[in-house]
Amino acid sequence: MLIDAGEAEYGATVVSYLQKLGITKLDYIVATHPHSDHIGGLPEVIANFDVDKIITPKLPGDMTPTTRVFENFIDAAAAKGYKLTAAAAGDKYSLGEAEFTVLSPGKNADFSDLNDYSVVIRLVYKDSSWLFTGDAEKPAEEAMIESGQNLHADILKVGHHGSANSSTDEFLAAVAPRWAVIEVGAGNSYNHPTGETLTRLEGYAKIFRTDVDGNIVFETDGKVITRVNN
Repeated sequence: MLIDAGEAEYGATVVSYLQKLGITKLDYIVATHPHSDHIGGLPEVIANFDVDKIITPKLPGDMTPTTRVFENFIDAAAAKGYKLTAAAAGDKYSLGEAEFTVLSPGKNADFSDLNDYSVVIRLVYKDSSWLFTGDAEKPAEEAMIESGQNLHADILKVGHHGSANSSTDEFLAAVAPRWAVIEVGAGNSYNHPTGETLTRLEGYAKIFRTDVDGNIVFETDGKVITRVNN
């Protein structure tokens, strides 16, 4: 399973990385939401790998992008005859011996920001749990808490690159992560991650950042989780 692929300029990098891992086919691509820094590289991936299922959020008509990046993503899927699968909270999928559940967006989601329509999934493999949040921020976090779903995860992929409006105390208390991973570019113009978000995260988890630590890779046998050099 691949979740997002960065800007278009990094598509070839993602393809090369997957190939070096010996991956020849993807069971799932999760395109969390149609911003360029998440889906830009996916056309390159789709062109180079067979994919069983592409999962995307179902967006209100007035929030469906008209950008060239989004059109390139749609065209790449269509060129290989792939239909997009709309994510819905509660949907469950198997991934080998693991299983992942869509936690957000909910069926009646009504957000004002495209980030909050991010596909959020919780993956469980034996005794280990992993939460991938896209760019979900406070409104989506609140909706997930109110839904009563199990949000606990050993590893949290931090929402929206560590923005001030994500990773609220209430959400972190529900997730109770041991490790938090922030995917963020060095010297980014948004000043992500913010100091206040880092402070909140430090109260719960050991933090890893791609701008500081580079590639961040974890392995697990389903019981013990280990960070490995890569």
